[in-house]
Amino acid sequence: MSIKWILSACVLIALVVLAGFLFRKRIRPCVGVPAVLSVLAVLVLAVTFSGKRSDILWRRIGLSGRQEVLQTAFWPEQKQIQENFGKWQTADWSDETEKVQTFLSGRQANLKLSKEEQEAYRQVLKGEAPYPVQSPISAENVRRMDLNFDGWNDLCIQGRSLDGINVPCYCMLWNPQKQKFEYSVTLCNVEADLENQWIVSQVAGTEGESFSTYCRYDAENRLHMIRYVEENRSEEGFEHLDLTYVDDAGPYTLQAIVDEERFNLTMVDMAKQALSELYQWTGEKVERACFQVSDAGGVVFSQTPEDMVHSRIFFSRYFGADTQYNLSGYDKSISSIGLTLGRKIWYSPVLWRVFPENKDAMTDEEVVSWYFERLPTSDGEKVKSMIERYEGIWTIQTKSGRWYEVFYDRELREVSDVTGPYPELPVH
Repeated sequence: MSIKWILSACVLIALVVLAGFLFRKRIRPCVGVPAVLSVLAVLVLAVTFSGKRSDILWRRIGLSGRQEVLQTAFWPEQKQIQENFGKWQTADWSDETEKVQTFLSGRQANLKLSKEEQEAYRQVLKGEAPYPVQSPISAENVRRMDLNFDGWNDLCIQGRSLDGINVPCYCMLWNPQKQKFEYSVTLCNVEADLENQWIVSQVAGTEGESFSTYCRYDAENRLHMIRYVEENRSEEGFEHLDLTYVDDAGPYTLQAIVDEERFNLTMVDMAKQALSELYQWTGEKVERACFQVSDAGGVVFSQTPEDMVHSRIFFSRYFGADTQYNLSGYDKSISSIGLTLGRKIWYSPVLWRVFPENKDAMTDEEVVSWYFERLPTSDGEKVKSMIERYEGIWTIQTKSGRWYEVFYDRELREVSDVTGPYPELPVH
């Protein structure tokens, strides 16, 4: 019940009591007073229930102004949000997601705003145009920014940081249809980039590394990873890795959805392992590329998104049943690693940087064996026997009894593809 209703009822009761008192005293000069006061009481109640007109009367008695929306119809909800906020600050964060959703459920969540934004919220309730988004404003540990760039302010609630640098941010999106905030995902050190229409999550490592994930919401408010950048000052790994994910909506292409499962980071790990193997094998370090992951566990690379769309792939790595990234789950899936030779194909940046000594004096079998045995995915296996069963395709049996197929360019005398291990002699 609002203050307006309470005061109106009190006025009516007082007038009735006064009228009865005057009639009992039979004070004739005041006979007309109760009637007049009763009429005024009816007018007070009518104005109270008449919407905007009530503002005129209540402003005159000091109960309106800018705090009106908090002191009348929404006052009980404002009281509840204050209680929730106090509990939220001191809560045990063993189940953070549930507590965040509880705290920000319902339309009263938007009352935790500035006076100017309170007025904007009132306009929204009246069905008027959305209020324009302001710049991010820090208020204690709650930040307002437009995360999905739909014109509405969303929330980033900052959680506890264990190292004082990496601050978890619980992202809440405002749903204008349901008139409430809805939990989306937890990211670290979130910033919004209005120019590029994406948000950036940054994580600092313990040895000077930094990891930045660039994400963008789609029309259904699913968050997609579109870019990953890693700075690494240590001697190992990549100094500056810049990967762009290309989601072409193909039937086998996986979407890099950013959610609590963090599968997008698994996709990044697959890409990093593939590029590390390429570097170990060829000596070519590729630190900037576009990539794509398929549901069969394959990672393919191109130089530009356009190259990816037109299948101009310069490197591919398929993780089979012998690896931890066998996404297909098929226990007979075969691994492979393949590159497009840059000395022959214009869109490939990959060149062999390492060569066997006295290569010109070696036979083709010796060259193929040398390239195979330095392959990081062969686990140091040694060639037992080999034969060219098809033109340019050599079948190798290792001393452990496993089989591989190697694609060899006789003109360049370079290996471009290795498939295996097979449990037995491959037959196509």
